[in-house]
Amino acid sequence: MAFSELKEFLANIPSGDTVKLAAKKAVTDPRFFDDLFEVSKSGEQPYAWRASWVLDHASESDPALLLPYIDAVYDLIPGLTNDGLKRHFLKFILRCPINPNKAGVLIDILIGWMLSPGEAVSTRVLGMDILVELCKLEPDLRFEVRSVIYDLQEKFPTPGMKIRLKKALKTIDVIEKSIEIK
Repeated sequence: MAFSELKEFLANIPSGDTVKLAAKKAVTDPRFFDDLFEVSKSGEQPYAWRASWVLDHASESDPALLLPYIDAVYDLIPGLTNDGLKRHFLKFILRCPINPNKAGVLIDILIGWMLSPGEAVSTRVLGMDILVELCKLEPDLRFEVRSVIYDLQEKFPTPGMKIRLKKALKTIDVIEKSIEIK
């Protein structure tokens, strides 16, 4: 599909059902998946986040589809400004094995997003989930992540956020206990 045709399709997505149909096509058509990723990378709105929305649905059923693209996702994270793109790209990272070689830049960005009152809740929560996963690879990171979580408990005391923060702290406690056992 030509880039202009794909943009026209994405501009006129009428519903989530259409997204699901497009996601099914992306699962079976690698070229279509690749075209959607190219649109996502472009950052051109509203096409980029809609393409990411389709990719999100496609990769739910088969996360391995993301593997050829995941390094590019890491590289694009620092420049993201759109909430929808942030949400989908963070989900992509969570669906794949964490790349410790790409994590350094990500840590500072995610902590910044977590502490920013202007960030969408989904961005903060997904960022926290990635940081907790990174703690499994780099246990020393747990001290900083725990500190950020305590800070968030004071700044964003909504019931839903409290539950997610408690869950993250429990996971960090498990990581800590596994270190003590060794």
